[in-house]
Amino acid sequence: MQVTRSLAVLVSLLVATLATGAAAMEPLDSYRWQNRVLVLFARSGDPQLQAQRDELLPVRDQLDERDLVIFAVIDGRRIEPVHGQAPADDQAAPLLAAFDLPADAGFTALLVGKDGGVKWQANRPARQGELFGLIDAMPMRRNER
Repeated sequence: MQVTRSLAVLVSLLVATLATGAAAMEPLDSYRWQNRVLVLFARSGDPQLQAQRDELLPVRDQLDERDLVIFAVIDGRRIEPVHGQAPADDQAAPLLAAFDLPADAGFTALLVGKDGGVKWQANRPARQGELFGLIDAMPMRRNER
């Protein structure tokens, strides 16, 4: 009886842990296995956000070639597309929660792979060569070429 109860508790904890992990990435589930995502968190008017746009938008063809979607979560409340389809504004808070960021955090850039894992994170804009180098070194990307 004690073993059965312990096993039931263990299974319950495992299911809760898996559900929590799955819920954490829920805002990006529609991109999984289809796109890599560069998520930018910034305050309204942040010059680093504009610098990131200026760095990457001239090379849209290279973004498309790498299946890269880019969007910005502004002030923790709204989402602006930068390149490709962005989630709805109601996903801003879940995105903050998924990456454990406060709504008032400064500029943060996160590269999320097609598998849903965070591959790179920084508090500065990504440079083209740096970003493309990271993506091109990914096993899934090497298989795409």
